[in-house]
Amino acid sequence: MPASRDDATRPSWASALRTLRLGVRLTQPEAARAANPFLSPSDKPITQQDVSRIEQGGQFPDDAVVTALCRAYGAPAQAAEIEAAVREARERRSDRRLVVQRGNTLHAQQRWRRIEGEAQSVDAVQTGMVLGLLQTPAYAALAMQVDQDHPAVADRRKRFEAMLTDPNRRYRLVQTEGSLRVQLGSPELMAEQLDALRAVCEVPHVDLRILPMQRPVAEPLTGGGFHIYDDVVVLGLEVASADINDPADVDYFRRLFEQYHQASVGGRAAADLIGELAEGYRALLLPH
Repeated sequence: MPASRDDATRPSWASALRTLRLGVRLTQPEAARAANPFLSPSDKPITQQDVSRIEQGGQFPDDAVVTALCRAYGAPAQAAEIEAAVREARERRSDRRLVVQRGNTLHAQQRWRRIEGEAQSVDAVQTGMVLGLLQTPAYAALAMQVDQDHPAVADRRKRFEAMLTDPNRRYRLVQTEGSLRVQLGSPELMAEQLDALRAVCEVPHVDLRILPMQRPVAEPLTGGGFHIYDDVVVLGLEVASADINDPADVDYFRRLFEQYHQASVGGRAAADLIGELAEGYRALLLPH
């Protein structure tokens, strides 16, 4: 079935429910009728209009509705992840201040992947290390202090693969040269990581830029880095992440990002600078 015109703007949880329904070949009225027996007597029955609004992202379903729909579609195991995505989307819309999300490493990676999946644009800057979205498995494992086969590493890699395969989402990513000079693990690991970054420079819909050390900026970035997903700023913390929704605060981070973005170099200049840094790490591997 061809995608509808608004597929690009549909929240990930809405797309997931729609995909499950289409997978079992149910119409929206049939889906409502199939789901209602899974509700408790005290729950409001699901209507065709409810299914339509939910699938468009215009109505936040509660957990009971998500569970009922997933059971009707023969996919009860997917209910928990969809319910979590709905709760996060509702929180971002209703709270105009600051939301701190705690959780284990895998939960955090799944959450960031859902947020990216719903966003039309991703702007990110990092001054202390390689952006999580761009990390190789070996780098990510050390950054998260887990084994390389840990599910959180695989989930972070899914974010990278989604970035490469989705030309409809705009990515503007800024790394400082200093962040790439922080040697995590070994020169060999860093050279591999920088080779991966250099390859990203060739992806047409990804604007990866490097801020050279000699380029001045007017304001410091004291927190190490941040992501802007449409109208939400996400700050990565050591033990949690923080969402900033207040429009004035979001505008501040947008202005800060533009400053770093404009001071940075992209395209061939970025690729050449990354290549020079990679060769510097490889030189450390040579016998002296």
